Amino acid sequence: MGGVSKTMKHLYLTRTSDSPLCTMGSLHYNGLPFLSTMENPWRFNEPYVSCIPEGTYIVKPYNSEKYHKTYKVQDVPGRTGILFHTGNFEQDTEGCILPGLMAGELAGKPAVKSSALAMKALEDLVGKEDFVLTIKKG
Repeated sequence: MGGVSKTMKHLYLTRTSDSPLCTMGSLHYNGLPFLSTMENPWRFNEPYVSCIPEGTYIVKPYNSEKYHKTYKVQDVPGRTGILFHTGNFEQDTEGCILPGLMAGELAGKPAVKSSALAMKALEDLVGKEDFVLTIKKG
């Protein structure tokens, strides 16, 4: 993984549960829980339906046509277009990471809540800077 600078923020996504429905996690900064996350379940890194492999990635600010100001995970093996973007349910993602202020249920389904506020909190933390993301199982 090239391009890492000592001044880059380093966030850790700890996957706390993986079920056939979704993968839930917690995003940490400076050792403290910062946001909740939801991803697709692990489906062997299949594009559009699986969370991405555990590992360390560079994440860059990205202006998506659909989601506008967001962040793109770089150099995911076998995958492209992996974003942090708003959404509440597993069906809102095609392999991307959905942040929320908290995890829980909405309409009886697993969800992350207040996703737009969570994206704002992420933007407030990292701004327009690249950051390092390490994903691991909890």
